[in-house]
Amino acid sequence: MPFTLPPDGPTYTDHIIARCKDLIAHNIWQGMDDLQLSRWLNNFPSDEQRYFAARVLDILIYRSDPQTKSMLTHLFQRTVPDLARHLGFGSHVQSVFDRLQCNHEPDVRLVPVSPAPQASMASGPLITRLAQKHLNFRKKWIISHRKIHSTTPFVVFLDDFIGTGTQFSRFMRQANLTHLVTKRRCCYVAVAAHVTGIKNLRDEFPDLAVSAVDLLSARNSLFHPDSLAFPDGTNSIAVARTFYRQMLSTFRIPHRYHGGYGGLDLAYAFAHAVPNNSTPLLWWPQNTNWTPLFRR
Repeated sequence: MPFTLPPDGPTYTDHIIARCKDLIAHNIWQGMDDLQLSRWLNNFPSDEQRYFAARVLDILIYRSDPQTKSMLTHLFQRTVPDLARHLGFGSHVQSVFDRLQCNHEPDVRLVPVSPAPQASMASGPLITRLAQKHLNFRKKWIISHRKIHSTTPFVVFLDDFIGTGTQFSRFMRQANLTHLVTKRRCCYVAVAAHVTGIKNLRDEFPDLAVSAVDLLSARNSLFHPDSLAFPDGTNSIAVARTFYRQMLSTFRIPHRYHGGYGGLDLAYAFAHAVPNNSTPLLWWPQNTNWTPLFRR
């Protein structure tokens, strides 16, 4: 059975596009503009493709810089202290927000998660710089993982997004830092995370304290039975997925990227970056046949 435009498909598509333009106009989607949205929609020539694009926009979670800053405030004022109290960490971790702002020794260090030594523009360092500026953290308490040694105080590893957990696992092992977990000398927190990644990390590192502000689940995946994207009353999840993969092939997006990293099929983006766990419909690099909605 082919992917079919529902009877209300054109009305639904127009409604979602108008809603997105309102979000842009009212600066809720700060960092986006109408031209950016229009160029992306031009990738979808048929009514069915345009309708599918509207379904993606309907479940898209977009975090502007002001929203991300608010989430960072919540992360250090509530998420980390609550995690520390629950796991019995000392007052130096429970009061991490105030301590990182002080000039005297805070007994804690903030460390960005970077997938490689040369990846200074990776999301971990980017979100850490945003936190430092927005929350007025002292630069001297923010260090590279290469400066961690035997006398380094409690470490708060920071990232913007936890997808499958693979990146952090690889980061810890390549940097020879897994001993920090077993000795309960660190925690790993992010602005947003998928429950799959948190579970994977807790399975691999049972002593790891890990949490995030925004928690995503199967409901946030495009084609999961619990998703709000499909079915739409006309097309089944299987039909929608087949249409989606055919469409990506038409756009010359390689098959291995179709589900996003780890097959999470998310529609989630920050203004500063898009997790590679999100559908490539949002971030696939520009070419002669394609214009992305966001830059990775």
